[in-house]
Amino acid sequence: MAIIVAALLAGQISLENSLAATLGTSVGGVVTAVLASLSTNIEGKKLAFASCIFNFGIAFLIVLIFPYFIHFLNFLSIVLNIEDIALKVALFHTLFNLIGVVLFSFFTPQIVLFLNKIVKAPKDKNKDKPLYLDSSLVKFSDTAIEALRKESEHLYNNTYAIVAHAIGFSRKDIQSDESFKEILENKKWFSKNVDLDYLYQTRIKVLFEAIIDFSTKAQVYINDETKNHKIFTFKMAAKNLAETTKNLKIIQANIKKYSSSSNEFLALEYNKIRSNLGELLRSIEELRVVEDREKLYLIIKNLQKGKEILKEIDTLTLSNVEHLISVRKITTAEGISILNDTTFAAKIAEELIGAVEVIFSKDISN
Repeated sequence: MAIIVAALLAGQISLENSLAATLGTSVGGVVTAVLASLSTNIEGKKLAFASCIFNFGIAFLIVLIFPYFIHFLNFLSIVLNIEDIALKVALFHTLFNLIGVVLFSFFTPQIVLFLNKIVKAPKDKNKDKPLYLDSSLVKFSDTAIEALRKESEHLYNNTYAIVAHAIGFSRKDIQSDESFKEILENKKWFSKNVDLDYLYQTRIKVLFEAIIDFSTKAQVYINDETKNHKIFTFKMAAKNLAETTKNLKIIQANIKKYSSSSNEFLALEYNKIRSNLGELLRSIEELRVVEDREKLYLIIKNLQKGKEILKEIDTLTLSNVEHLISVRKITTAEGISILNDTTFAAKIAEELIGAVEVIFSKDISN
């Protein structure tokens, strides 16, 4: 625009040519934006294409009525007492955008639908999908509840794998008979970084949303209060598992950093967090494979007692951290990190326990 105005003031181009050039800069800027959007996310691409539609559309319209638009511009310049040709160019640019905004505001919903159809994110091969939730099942209460239970177990499986790897254990470690003390002594941290944001989007959120959607639809057809409550518990179980991954993200970096610290006292506290979560996952694995009804009942009761034990661990950790700080084995900042991360680990454990109580106790009465 600055170059166009400079050329106009120098007498190198006429007013009409400067206005045409102004249209060209609007279109050219859009092309640059579209090229820049190629490296952004899907929403950025949609925004760039929307800008493209807007600018090309209004430019095409102005070209069709260009002579009449010039007359209107001259008339408005007289009304506003604008004699400076540079100000006329600015007025033209303002009118150009104003007309575009007014016209396209009526078609915003249609443009959004068009962009959603045309501009789509590439399919992620790692993105999970519901295995048991079929919309045709929502009318049959018992079948719908069983489908929800299976899908909730599917969601738990994904959560289990994410938690295990985020705290540095493999599935084999969890399922083995080796004590976690031996595992920690003999095995280096699972080296591959765990991208929890990506895993949440592709392995957790997609199933969580599907369970909530299916549950809500199924409840429309169910009048039985007991069955409605059962469906509600599956919603809460799914929510707990989703929250598990979110809380895990908060402590993941510190666990990986400090569990391998050269400060043995700091490393010991963080490895306790790892061991406690590992033991919980191992207990849940036992719950999944046991067939004996009485043993199943006892494991579930032990998990419920585990909630109280978590509170005791929190208190013991506070006492231990105070002692380590007082004898200068760890810094105050490190002590606060331990306390915060222990609290979040306890929340993760509570959420897991709350979920598995629902998912794996279908035949056990409380």
